[in-house]
Amino acid sequence: METVFDFIRFYGLGEILDPSVYGKVKRRKSEYIFCSVTFDEGYKSYYYLTDDDSIEIGDFVLVPAGKDNHEAVVEVVNIEYFSEENVPLPIEKTKRIIRKCTDEDFDPPVA
Repeated sequence: METVFDFIRFYGLGEILDPSVYGKVKRRKSEYIFCSVTFDEGYKSYYYLTDDDSIEIGDFVLVPAGKDNHEAVVEVVNIEYFSEENVPLPIEKTKRIIRKCTDEDFDPPVA
């Protein structure tokens, strides 16, 4: 009991009881991160690749979209990890997330 008490006193209850910490799937370094994103509250999601482990469900990210690869702001609705032999799309044909959105992406400069 003393060991458990020392552990909780050192780490606090926050992380121990926070499902976003203990419920998060761990990624192996060899796995690819595929984020499912939706455009403007669309009903269809699209896969994009990323190397950014800090992206979470609900984040808004900047991606290349369409045949002309124009930049679009989209919402991450799911994150999955796949080994090279189990990827859902060919790696070389999958577009990559450019970056997480910042406040400037939502508030364009006033002309």
